[in-house]
Amino acid sequence: MVKGEVGMESYSVYVTAKDEAEAKNIARTVVEERLVACANLLGSIQSVYWWDGKVCEDGEVALILKTTGDRKAELIERIKTLHSYDVPCITCHPITDGNPDFLKWIADEPGRSARTRYAQAANAARPARCGRYDVPPTSSRLLERPVLN
Repeated sequence: MVKGEVGMESYSVYVTAKDEAEAKNIARTVVEERLVACANLLGSIQSVYWWDGKVCEDGEVALILKTTGDRKAELIERIKTLHSYDVPCITCHPITDGNPDFLKWIADEPGRSARTRYAQAANAARPARCGRYDVPPTSSRLLERPVLN
């Protein structure tokens, strides 16, 4: 298991949701509550599965979340409260290798206080950067379409 400098294991968490609205709600909630460092909505997928003794086929939306071992159990429980399914798909996969800087970010980001992050953004002379995208300091639009430079 690859551990960040703070000794935390990193995980990718795969989730399926009934539609884009539910997926966005789950993603935004767990990011804002700092249970994950980030969420990726992968878009529409087709699922074939057994339910109530018959084979079903439905469209869903897949998400991948990045978190740490110490937040994993709380994340699973939170997703279950937000989800419309009786038995939602939530699977956790250890990240065994990758960009060390990214793995450190996964370990560090969920633990940062919102107050520290927003204070840094408010004091910036130009818009705060979210990855490669510009986000105005007063914006909480983390999952909307990016503005590319």
